[in-house]
Amino acid sequence: MFMGFLLHLLILVNPSICSGYFNPDTTDYHAYGLKMAANNLILVESQPDNTAFFIPFPPYNNVSSGQQCSLDYDDGNDYVYSVGVGFQASDSNFYAIGQVVTGNGQNADLNQIARAIISEIPFLPDDFLVIVVHPTGQFALGLAPNFAIIFNPSGSPTLITKTSIWSNSSFTPRAADIDTNFTIVAGIRANSASSNVLASVVVYLIDNTLSHIYSTWTYVPANNSWQSQLKFSCYDSWSVKYTMSVDINNYNPTRVLVGVPCVNTVFHFIVGGGGTTLNLTDQISNANSVGFGKGVASIASDQAAILANIYTSTFSSWLSSQIRVYTQLPSTSLASTPTAIIPNSQQPIPSTISSELINLVSTPSGLVVLDVSGGILFILSTPPSYYASADPNLAPDSIAIPSISTTQSCLAGMMKTDTGLHPCSLCPRGWRSSVGSINCTVCNASAFCPPGAVAELSQTELQTILQAYPYYENPDTTLFDDVLLNNVFHIGSTRHCVVVSPIFWTLIVLSPLLALIVILLVCQQCSRSSHDSARMKTIKKWFKRTDLVAEGEHWIGGLFTLALIVLLIQIYVFANNFVFQYPAASVGNSNFACDVTLRNALYDLLNNQQWTLNVNLINTVIDCSSISLCEIIGTSSIALSVATCKNVNSVVKTTIVLSNDAEQLQIVINDINVIGGVSVGLTGPGSTAGSKSA
Repeated sequence: MFMGFLLHLLILVNPSICSGYFNPDTTDYHAYGLKMAANNLILVESQPDNTAFFIPFPPYNNVSSGQQCSLDYDDGNDYVYSVGVGFQASDSNFYAIGQVVTGNGQNADLNQIARAIISEIPFLPDDFLVIVVHPTGQFALGLAPNFAIIFNPSGSPTLITKTSIWSNSSFTPRAADIDTNFTIVAGIRANSASSNVLASVVVYLIDNTLSHIYSTWTYVPANNSWQSQLKFSCYDSWSVKYTMSVDINNYNPTRVLVGVPCVNTVFHFIVGGGGTTLNLTDQISNANSVGFGKGVASIASDQAAILANIYTSTFSSWLSSQIRVYTQLPSTSLASTPTAIIPNSQQPIPSTISSELINLVSTPSGLVVLDVSGGILFILSTPPSYYASADPNLAPDSIAIPSISTTQSCLAGMMKTDTGLHPCSLCPRGWRSSVGSINCTVCNASAFCPPGAVAELSQTELQTILQAYPYYENPDTTLFDDVLLNNVFHIGSTRHCVVVSPIFWTLIVLSPLLALIVILLVCQQCSRSSHDSARMKTIKKWFKRTDLVAEGEHWIGGLFTLALIVLLIQIYVFANNFVFQYPAASVGNSNFACDVTLRNALYDLLNNQQWTLNVNLINTVIDCSSISLCEIIGTSSIALSVATCKNVNSVVKTTIVLSNDAEQLQIVINDINVIGGVSVGLTGPGSTAGSKSA
């Protein structure tokens, strides 16, 4: 397919340029003007480093090389400042304005190129040169500090040059936009010598013939603000620091956005009086950084995009870039909080585009973004229930240059009710949605529906198995013999310890026996009758028969045997109770011991137990194939596999078999679908060596 187009190239020439004074950095896409323009019929980028125009043709998708072309500059010595197209143009013509770096500036008429040479204009290369194209593409305005031009290529090209238009001769235009009835120009004007501030930001509302300034607005910073301390040093030469952006809303031309990065502010104006008055109605800033408003664009009558860059205070280094998207804006103001920020999980910046973004323009079908290396990202506006994604993993074909978004259905648990380039938003708590939803559906009051819910889930999915008991630390001794010695022959200081002490009860029994021994010995010494002597012998004989200590040799041993029997009974009771103090998590206090936390932990059995980690992703449509697992060992990792994974009623249930009691695992979910909740738990097989019944 071939699409014809006409380039209107305006080239400026003066002696100082021809002598080699102007030597621009052709790799700098920031420099001197906007290097891209687009509408629904053509997208054009000036590439100074290639001395050519890059032109992809519609339909805008991830086009192949057959749907794009490169058009060399008419002269290799040309340097193009800016390009422009009509927003509502009915043809694919575009305009470019620049100057000759070296050469003689001879006229040329090559096939489809119309070239106008503007000579003998005192134009300094450090000045800004701004081009704006009428919405229908009928003519273009070229704006510079010391002149302005109107170029109308219809019929015989008409060139009008004006050397006095600005109300202050020190004014230098930095950005502009044009409507069918008026033009908005933003720039910097020098202040009087008595002022502490060298210059001020000024916005002009002028007619399209450049013959009358309808209204002028001058920025006055708030007292004691950091903006009030700016001196605008070196404002009179080109610098990224003093770039600006202007956008007239093509869907409601009374609304105008002006971005001034050096004061970190975007201003919202309303044009009234039939296009003759300019009134500031709102302004938003981005904290104390600089770079906010590097680009501004209206996407719809109530939607806007702002390029929020952050630079170091001197603009010497770039720090970050964001595209802030605002929807459902009030009729006369902006919103303090954006609807969305790009990049986000649904709309990442593709790898072919640099993270440093430098400008953006709107088209009837979306937003075109330029990066610092000349890369172009085209984000297409999408209808309700769809979002624009530049994720290369979702593109049907490999990402081409430029990178153009694809239309994707809203994820489950999300919705989108209006047309725009913003992503889908989460359903609120108590609501749910399926894939590609415009609105969310209310959930049953008893169901579990967190933000981003995909289904109504029973609350039973959230039941907690309360087994998170802290396992008891190893006692000082783990051998059963040592446990017995420490507990049998110990009398604590508390009442409980005394009551449960085996040695205490042994002493209780032994005390009357010792008293009996004393009585018998006294009676033996005091009694002289044969009858009493026979009775003593009988008692001793009986005690000898119970003597297990000295095997019947001594009658006193029988008395100690009785105490020993009591001690053994106590030991048996303790041992029996101790054995059944397992598992530690399901038994009560050890009331039979002085230390009620004493447990039969069976530590060897615990160490040999095979643990299984259970991870459940609740209320989600995530696919098991997007879940990966690895074990972190020091600074390296080892890939592991998930034992089982299945999705049951919007709950993804995974099991992971652990090889050790202590492991550092990393679970990666390569999916942007919403997860309503996560449950984690450990399970292990039981081990039974015996049983008892009550």
